[in-house]
Amino acid sequence: MSGKRHHILPRFLLKGFASRKKSGQTFTWVYCSKRKKVYENNIINVSVDTHFYGKEGELEADTEITNVERRYSVLIDDLRNKTYSSDVVEVEETLIPDFIAHLSIRTKHLRDSIHESTNILLSEMEKSLHDSRNLSKFKKIILNKLESEKPNSLVQLLLSEGSNFLDNKESDLKNVYSDFLQTLKSQLPEAIRETHIKALTESTTPEVRANMYQGLRWFIFSSNNPFILGDTGCLFEINGSRRFKAFHDGTDKIQRVFLPIASHKILIGCDSKISKINTKIINEAIAKSSREFFICSEYSESYKNLLPLIGKESELIKQAEIQQIVTKNFNNL
Repeated sequence: MSGKRHHILPRFLLKGFASRKKSGQTFTWVYCSKRKKVYENNIINVSVDTHFYGKEGELEADTEITNVERRYSVLIDDLRNKTYSSDVVEVEETLIPDFIAHLSIRTKHLRDSIHESTNILLSEMEKSLHDSRNLSKFKKIILNKLESEKPNSLVQLLLSEGSNFLDNKESDLKNVYSDFLQTLKSQLPEAIRETHIKALTESTTPEVRANMYQGLRWFIFSSNNPFILGDTGCLFEINGSRRFKAFHDGTDKIQRVFLPIASHKILIGCDSKISKINTKIINEAIAKSSREFFICSEYSESYKNLLPLIGKESELIKQAEIQQIVTKNFNNL
């Protein structure tokens, strides 16, 4: 990475999914849900965004990421280019957990998912005040807060009307609350962007997350059928109601970690020896966990049929779960 065009998925990973090479340039097939089409593109222009990791002269993580990529590119090249004696081979590389941790936190997928989930949360909070019971609780909170404040002229003026001074002001309260949430929503994108960049400047490879993968055994699985690479990079198989996730939290019990490193090779982490992997199931899970696109070395109808799956299971937390969180917290007020 350099300049203003920042690769979100590193080029050393993208090049493993080459459809062809010409004059030193590498191309791949991009299956894009937004454009609803498949097109071949130079990897220079794939998974790239302007100043995604910050601008020069401001808070930026581009330099740190560029520096750490050097050792990770050697790791992936070695794993990709080795000749393996069988379809499933265990590998021992101490850098693998670090790279998985690094890749899982640097993506646009993660940043956009946080924005989406927080936006939904704020919308659900706004809807909650349409329930008169919640509005009554909100009024009580305001009154209790005022009564606990140090006396000043404004507080005294409000309380001088008695504890029922908020009665018949439901519409005003809703408007104030709605305006406040709309202000938060408008500030969200930049706040999340700055927080993400700051986190990356402090650590491009978070130790806590890397430690989650230290106890796993790592294998290279080779397949006759090509793997796809999604915009999330890694895929996590979880022991829970939702089998596959693009990003997991600390409470999830990880069954397996998947990272396609080449068209016919995938890196897998698990706590025991693995048998053969169903490439079709993994590709479908990668497509569902991606937000906008996946890439592949081949163009075919079978991969094109995965386009409608993109984004089906890409959210950090489902909207129904967010609704439950809001309802539960209002009930506990």
